[in-house]
This record gives sequence, C-alpha cells and structure tokens, in this order.
Amino acid sequence: MLVDCRSKVISLKREARSINHAFTLLSQEFETHRISHTANVFERVFYWEESDQKWRCLDELRAQAEARFESEVLLSWV
Repeated sequence: MLVDCRSKVISLKREARSINHAFTLLSQEFETHRISHTANVFERVFYWEESDQKWRCLDELRAQAEARFESEVLLSWV
C-alpha cells in the first residue's frame, strides 16, 4: 500500500498529493492521446537506487517491503 505523500512535479511546476496523482498529472500533460490517465504505478514508476546506481521499478521496492514484513510476522510466531 502506498501512503499519500505530497511531492513536487518539477516539470509541471505543480504539487501532487501522491505518486498516483503525480502520474496522472504527468500523463495528462505528456500523453494527451490517452483516454485514461491512470496506471499501475508499481509497474510504471521508477526510483534511483543509490547503492547500485540504477533505476529500479517501484514494484521491486514494494516486494522488498513485503518480504521484510512477512519475515517479521513469521519471526514473531517463533
């Protein structure tokens, strides 16, 4: 689950209320041919990973968080 967080969409000089909102704003501006301006941000949004100097899909970050959570839950049962 993504928690809402305000962020600046620099190329549009606007503020977004969430990653989903930022994606919608960008799509409306740069993908004007689309009927719908929503998408799965976990598949379409990337972040810069400093440790290996690579762009990573947001879904990778979600998978890591889920794995940590599952590990903590399993350890709490032991």
